[in-house]
Amino acid sequence: MAGLALGMAGSVAVTGLFTAAWPMTAMGLVVGVLSATAMSWHGILLSETARLAPAGSAGAVTGGVLSFGQIGALLGPFTFALLLRLTGGYGAGWALCTIPALWVGIRLLRPRALVEGGKALTPG
Repeated sequence: MAGLALGMAGSVAVTGLFTAAWPMTAMGLVVGVLSATAMSWHGILLSETARLAPAGSAGAVTGGVLSFGQIGALLGPFTFALLLRLTGGYGAGWALCTIPALWVGIRLLRPRALVEGGKALTPG
């Protein structure tokens, strides 16, 4: 998941740098990486959510996770369009889209504390 998030952040950031001078092949490569990362994380996230959910509550837990995704699907395009109107260019919108993916990628790379019997343990 961290690799997907960082790949998405990088390709989104590069997309914000596109100009008319970019070769079509280079843009195609970047958007190919963006598509591969932005479209593949959903299934992995939901399968991991269902796997880690308490017994008998996979549906409720995955539904809760999906609700946050839908909030982003609603607010993301609105915010992107607002930034386009305010700045007159796409760069600010793409830069804003980079932030959550970069944050998640970095967060997932950090070691997680394991909890056993109410005590936090360090993996390893």
